[in-house]
Amino acid sequence: MRIGFALPQVGSAVGPETLVTAAQRAEDLGFDSLWVLDRILWPINPRAPYPIGDGSLPVKYKSVLDPLETLTFVAAHTRRIALGTSVLNLPWYNPVLLARQLTTLDVLSAGRLQIGFGIGWSPDEYEAADTPWEERGKRADELIQALKKIWTTDPVEFQGQYYRIPKSVIGPKPVQKPHPPIYMAAYAPAALKRTASEADGWFPVGIPLSGIGPMFEGLKAWRRAPAAIPPRWH
Repeated sequence: MRIGFALPQVGSAVGPETLVTAAQRAEDLGFDSLWVLDRILWPINPRAPYPIGDGSLPVKYKSVLDPLETLTFVAAHTRRIALGTSVLNLPWYNPVLLARQLTTLDVLSAGRLQIGFGIGWSPDEYEAADTPWEERGKRADELIQALKKIWTTDPVEFQGQYYRIPKSVIGPKPVQKPHPPIYMAAYAPAALKRTASEADGWFPVGIPLSGIGPMFEGLKAWRRAPAAIPPRWH
């Protein structure tokens, strides 16, 4: 069993010394990985409840360090431990810029990056990111395809509904081949199907234990037959 550790990235006490101490101690103790989350604001009057617990957004999310810059800082103070995002909300990002950020982190950490993706749950954060709430799943699907194209081909060319990349050389490529491992946070059928077709693993975040088994069976079925009818979760 491999055990990861959440970095102290949120709350009023975060800072460089806290991050270095936690990261180095986790590495010394033999933890497998360090993880960060992606929050951009704490809405005073949220339009959607927090999907875990009683629906209240944790107060600690009033202060959150940027996930990728936090991991880059920690990468410079560690040597072996893996560095992961749990999770980046895909539709908020431009694929070319995100690919460069993630590739840079993989290169500077000597291939220690693990990427967790999701699509979020907060309309308020989508508004702040200047990203349409509608069709967020379709945007995520296309963005993953664009990222993989950037990471695995040269020259790169991509023409989608939401994103376009003119025929170009985009380098460097990630240390890990064909790209760093991708994990998806998912519980809705469409998101689980995306996980089965595009990801290397699944983050069952906020899902009751009783639901994980049926969903995992559905993931395996979709992996075997991508065109299968979405299963019903019980």
